[in-house]
Amino acid sequence: MQLIKTYIEVGMGSWIKLFISIVFISSCSIIDNFSNKKLNLTKDIIDSPYAMQVISINNKKEELFLLNEAKDSLYKWSRDKDLRLFTSNGKIVKSYGLDNDFELIYYKGIVNLEDNIALIRFRNPESDYLEINFSYSVIEKGVMRKEIDKSEFLYTLIEERFHAPLIGWKGSNFYWIDEDGYTWQSEQVIDPFGKTIKSRTLKKYSD
Repeated sequence: MQLIKTYIEVGMGSWIKLFISIVFISSCSIIDNFSNKKLNLTKDIIDSPYAMQVISINNKKEELFLLNEAKDSLYKWSRDKDLRLFTSNGKIVKSYGLDNDFELIYYKGIVNLEDNIALIRFRNPESDYLEINFSYSVIEKGVMRKEIDKSEFLYTLIEERFHAPLIGWKGSNFYWIDEDGYTWQSEQVIDPFGKTIKSRTLKKYSD
């Protein structure tokens, strides 16, 4: 907790003022190079041996992201050299190439569904590390079908509630997880301006 206090007590006043002043106009200025189209699953995609995800930002065009690197539970996905997302057990914990990139540290994840406190930092506007609280609940259980091979599996839908007290940011993320703890689908809010990312796995990574 001392580390958390050290991060959040330094320079927060100016960032909070800047956040308040731009929150009303940023929803109009956030630009993504996406259009409303669903990804076409071509034969090359279906036959590819690589781990892949379909990702949509703000419910716009679906894009194919390939797994570039896997180290323990941390995965690096990329659409191209300009847009990369890092995930930990399905949770987006770092981004490069978005309008407001962020980094989440000390995140314990959804493995045990235990309340936890992490730190999050934004790049535009630049912030110090902010305390963010997470809590979890099971919404439902059911059966899902994989897109490529059409096989079925049992899933658990998890709601992750979050709250960053210093900026009054709160909301919920959702994860569809199989019996092995792998996240096949998710809906996540990634910044205080309401930007969302929806993801679903086409092919799971196996080492």
